[in-house]
Amino acid sequence: MRKEFINSHIERLPYEEAGQYEKTGLYIEGCIIGDLELMACVFEKPVEIRNCVIHKINIYNAWFCDGLLFCDNVVMGGIDYQAGGHNKESFIMKNNIFKEEVRFFDCSFEAEVRVISNIFEKGSDLLTKENPGFDNRFENGVVTENNIGKLDIW
Repeated sequence: MRKEFINSHIERLPYEEAGQYEKTGLYIEGCIIGDLELMACVFEKPVEIRNCVIHKINIYNAWFCDGLLFCDNVVMGGIDYQAGGHNKESFIMKNNIFKEEVRFFDCSFEAEVRVISNIFEKGSDLLTKENPGFDNRFENGVVTENNIGKLDIW
């Protein structure tokens, strides 16, 4: 059974704890989160993060094999997502507000990526092409619709 955090205040969810839910999945809804660490995790079941206020999030080398649904959140700090993706199911970012930069580097997305109706106040480099060896790869495409803010900064 997946781990659920609902209508809670989470001061910190460290990567050691998040890693305990790799096989069961993770569902977070309606929470205020001080620090969320999803680093060096290979989630075999879906991860859903909905309707949260997140002050700091660290995502590094996180694989969302069974998909990620990240919707209706407000993220106060920047995101630097490197060496991740590897999703067999959809990676969806929808209706979020990102107050700082959202950076992606060397991510390989196997299933479709959907980035829809988000506000990127300081932009994102999701679609930036800099170096073919490290550019993000979208094996089954990327859909970007109704976003505010640049998705190809630099």
